[in-house]
Amino acid sequence: MSMENELRELCRHLKVISIIGLSKSSGKTFVLNRLIQTYKSSAPLAVTSVGHGGEVRLFKGMYAATAAGLLREADFTRLIRHTTGINTPLGEVVVTQALSNGRAGLAGPSINSQLSALCRYMLDDLGAGQVIVDGAGDKRTFAADSDGVILCAGAAFNRDMRLVARECAFICRLMGLPRASDTWDEDTVLHDIPGALTDDMLSEITNASDIKRTAVVVGDSSRVFVNTETLDRFMYRGGRLYLRNPANLIAITLNPAATGYSFDRAAFFAAVKELVDVPIFLLENDI
Repeated sequence: MSMENELRELCRHLKVISIIGLSKSSGKTFVLNRLIQTYKSSAPLAVTSVGHGGEVRLFKGMYAATAAGLLREADFTRLIRHTTGINTPLGEVVVTQALSNGRAGLAGPSINSQLSALCRYMLDDLGAGQVIVDGAGDKRTFAADSDGVILCAGAAFNRDMRLVARECAFICRLMGLPRASDTWDEDTVLHDIPGALTDDMLSEITNASDIKRTAVVVGDSSRVFVNTETLDRFMYRGGRLYLRNPANLIAITLNPAATGYSFDRAAFFAAVKELVDVPIFLLENDI
């Protein structure tokens, strides 16, 4: 089975899928377009993005939610199905249905609540079978609100292949943190963080004498801004870290090519495979 078909099979039963990148030039647009090409259902596919995303190939019947400013450059015949009232620097986000094949740039909402409402509209009101959300650059804020997440990682993140592999593993670790409980033991020292968790904050908590009774709760993995060493020390001393809204990471794709250099394909795959336990797909060199 080809990479595209294997990846599509992992996505088949999910309603909202987010494609996020470790960095720019990670292969997100390539993966998005391949998923579009392999989509098979009587219900139409819908696409949008978090902020300004990439350019996608649309097929007749598909829905695309994007900024009106980008539609002026699109080359497909379309029907406007919905005006959202959501404004972006490129104009209002509108939902269109493709009446012919063609290409369009994506630019959607940057606020999670707006993006969630937009996805629900396309699923429930328009009858889309699935919505794929382009994470736009390295934005991961919508990952936890999706049914499944694909992480795209590539050589463009850093020239050090091992460092790229370790960063993949760290994001997997963060997304796989346990869901926070609604109830806690009476002796639990609870730190419920309303915003971002930083290195300094977690280090201060780690140094407290009651660390073995300490539970730290954060909204989702995109709000955890700590390095591996700080997190390791916190957990080694007995601390526990939870998410109110964990993400479902279903796969990682690897782009070994970057501008001016590339990784050895087999070595890159092996380096990441050694550190993670989710399905991994190696992209072609000519993406």
